[in-house]
Amino acid sequence: MKFLVNLDVKVSVWQKLDITFEAENEAAAKALIEKWNGVPEGVPIDYENTETLFDTEEALTPEDNGGQPVYEINSIEEA
Repeated sequence: MKFLVNLDVKVSVWQKLDITFEAENEAAAKALIEKWNGVPEGVPIDYENTETLFDTEEALTPEDNGGQPVYEINSIEEA
């Protein structure tokens, strides 16, 4: 038997971002990025460009996801 399955799968993927935000100087801008492990929170940000780097996609395991599932079946039906 064949089945058509619609599912959501959680993966890890890198994104390339060009963002604009205000800081007192370059060191302060870098410190904000480091503090938030990426995009700073609590300051207005303009996204100039975003690109999802699909060739960096990696499957996750439940262990990578804090013990939570890494997929959800939305529907399954005989094809």
